[in-house]
Amino acid sequence: MSWESVRNLQTMKSTFIIIRNIALQSNVNQDILETIDDVKNDLDETFQSLPEGEIQ
Repeated sequence: MSWESVRNLQTMKSTFIIIRNIALQSNVNQDILETIDDVKNDLDETFQSLPEGEIQ
């Protein structure tokens, strides 16, 4: 994943959804699912804390 993809929050959100869905369908280790949930919480907090219009 390129730095530009990570910097762009809309792209990061879309990419995260794909990663999460693959992990859920693959029956991965519970630790990985917990880490994915942690990342989801952080991403949700980021979107909530940014004023509208500031998301790239």
